[in-house]
Amino acid sequence: GSSRKNDVWTLSLTSYDWTEQTTSTTKPSARNSHSSILYGGQMVVFGGNDGTYKNDVWTLNLTSYDWTQLTTSATKPSARYAHSSIFYNGQMAVFGGYDGSNKNDVWTLNLTSYIWTEVTTSTTKPSARVYHTSIFYEGQMVVFGGYDGSEKNDVWTLNLTSYDWTEVTTSTTKPTARYSPSSILYNGQMVMFGGYDGSRKNDVWTLNLTSYDWTNRTTSATKPSARQGPSSVLYDGQM
Repeated sequence: GSSRKNDVWTLSLTSYDWTEQTTSTTKPSARNSHSSILYGGQMVVFGGNDGTYKNDVWTLNLTSYDWTQLTTSATKPSARYAHSSIFYNGQMAVFGGYDGSNKNDVWTLNLTSYIWTEVTTSTTKPSARVYHTSIFYEGQMVVFGGYDGSEKNDVWTLNLTSYDWTEVTTSTTKPTARYSPSSILYNGQMVMFGGYDGSRKNDVWTLNLTSYDWTNRTTSATKPSARQGPSSVLYDGQM
């Protein structure tokens, strides 16, 4: 159904059997369009929409499957959903999303002290947007696409030391402007799948993160059906 969920499932990558994980602790509210990262044997979840916009942070211990809601004394990001987040250097970095309007702010959460910091930059920022995708690569957050009132196919990098934004240009053909694709980092490339550009997509594109050239990857094999909002990970040379 279309109802929001707060269940946790694990998939064995040996047997490909699913297991629903149970916990004796309080769980986050059922929600959608949150973000999550892996850190220190924990899944860290931020925000989402449970009928109202959220800015809570929860950790799921991946051994005991116990949930813990984190508290912080610092100012938090506004409650939001449809943002993106990455892990780097002991921090969760969050970009964009929707809190009643589209956002283009950046916040970092220190995963030791659990203190939030809003990041400021003197450089031009990406337009405020939702349903983009982002990855971490060599000290940068790399952001592609999303929706700012129209679909986007721009690429921006955020230097995670200086917090300067740079819009990346390419001389090659780009993917169509879209939102809600998925992406992974593989072998110095951003690999992007699917999304919505006026219709659902099942194409695969790679962005070389040195030259910033795009390549449309074609296959003669049967492809997944066209879709928006997929999720993906890298495992053993596979997306």
